[in-house]
Amino acid sequence: MVNLYLQVLKNSSINEWKNQRIVFISVLPIASSTTYAVKDPGVVEFNQLVQEELVGTNILYCDVYNGIGPSNFGYSSDGLHYNNATSKKNI
Repeated sequence: MVNLYLQVLKNSSINEWKNQRIVFISVLPIASSTTYAVKDPGVVEFNQLVQEELVGTNILYCDVYNGIGPSNFGYSSDGLHYNNATSKKNI
């Protein structure tokens, strides 16, 4: 599934988005206490794959995940959304 997603991104960058500047923002950390199927190691792997695949395209990869640092994220009670302080760091 990830490979298909990456192929769509790359194809779009050379076709319908060829004259556009696109910014892809990394997927952000997920609290380890959540019950969601995707856990943080999967997020890290996904981000690495995307970053590698976007080299040489017109899509700029913006690494917010490592820019803020996974340990510096604060979560709301659901463990998926970020609290106000973390949201302000992303701006």
